[in-house]
Amino acid sequence: MDMPNAAEVIEKLARESERLLLLELARNCKDLDEFIEKVKAMTSK
Repeated sequence: MDMPNAAEVIEKLARESERLLLLELARNCKDLDEFIEKVKAMTSK
């Protein structure tokens, strides 16, 4: 098995970070509508 290169490691870490950020954001929302609004606000910056 080949060792991942730096770009692959960075991509994996970025995806994991994004996933955890969304999970934490979802935990702090009362409902799906609030979550959707927060994601829209976060991605429109």
